[in-house]
Amino acid sequence: MKNNFAVPGSLAAAFLSSSIAIILMGVMVYLREEVLNSILGIYPALGTFGGIWLYGYLIWLVLWIVLYFALRGRASMGSLSTWINFFVVATLLGILITLASLEWNTLFQ
Repeated sequence: MKNNFAVPGSLAAAFLSSSIAIILMGVMVYLREEVLNSILGIYPALGTFGGIWLYGYLIWLVLWIVLYFALRGRASMGSLSTWINFFVVATLLGILITLASLEWNTLFQ
């Protein structure tokens, strides 16, 4: 049975903002030591991870508000299964970017 539930623009804004935010959190983890160290180190006891979570949530919130007002008038923006698949792919991409920052090759040497 195929799910043909039409996703309104306001719900699509939530899917899109969270997908973009999770990818950007992966990018921040990847760049935390070289490029973003001074920006992400907002509380020394947490290192850069406090800044990653703080800015990740702020990015999500700003994107959600902007996209909500931009897409709220649309009646249909695709099906629910399409948006769930989009979110899963974005989550996997964010995880892969995060894993790329870990030096797995040093574990096997």
